[in-house]
Amino acid sequence: MNKIKPRSELRARLRNAGAALFGVAVGFAITASALASDAITLRVGDQKGGNRSLLEIAGLATDLPYKIEWSEFPAAAPILEALNAGALDVGYTGDLAFLTVYAAGAPIKAIGGTRADARTQAILVRKDATLKDNARIVADGEGLTPTITFIVASDQAIATKRAAVQDLVQRLNKARLWSLDHLGEYAKNTAELTKLPEDVLLSAYTAQRTSPIVIDADIVKEVQEASDRATRYGILSKTLDVSKAVDRSFTAASAGSN
Repeated sequence: MNKIKPRSELRARLRNAGAALFGVAVGFAITASALASDAITLRVGDQKGGNRSLLEIAGLATDLPYKIEWSEFPAAAPILEALNAGALDVGYTGDLAFLTVYAAGAPIKAIGGTRADARTQAILVRKDATLKDNARIVADGEGLTPTITFIVASDQAIATKRAAVQDLVQRLNKARLWSLDHLGEYAKNTAELTKLPEDVLLSAYTAQRTSPIVIDADIVKEVQEASDRATRYGILSKTLDVSKAVDRSFTAASAGSN
């Protein structure tokens, strides 16, 4: 038959249990604080009106499980130089510029990206065409270029910061899809940031219809053909195996969604 324990003993046990729970809580707090202080930081290269503003306008730049250290560059070339030097983890650039730097031995991979309508890349001359400068299109990129802008990551970032890089790629893809459904809002906000005419931006965004891509066999084949053309024309110094220049795993889960 169990005996009823004295109140003094029960109080002592409760105090001990409370102390133990407090110790556990403190332990969790210390661990969480350590994790926060050691949070992964992605060093991301950007251009004015680029991916940072896209994420912010789309409402996808908050509640990140990592930190982003943004660096703004005037063009894609210095972004690639910084990636090659190990000063950046992630950046973005056109397909041919990426291949040129990769061919030179840069430790980088294409891990995602977007595609725009090739007809929006064109050679212009004066008189009769565009919205502001009365230019005329002589030829466009249809059939000549994939018109792909790659998200590029360093091999080091892929190896050591994969989860954060993966999350950033997914957020950029979601933001790009959001922009397609909100072209007016996107153009208005970007115009305020870049001081470019809103109507020109809206016209460009409408024509480009820039959409996220899945790096699959079809993309690799298409970029391989573009790479081979560039080699024949002397733009690239050697023939490349494009399949080795990309990491398809970052968009594999989105296969068939673009």
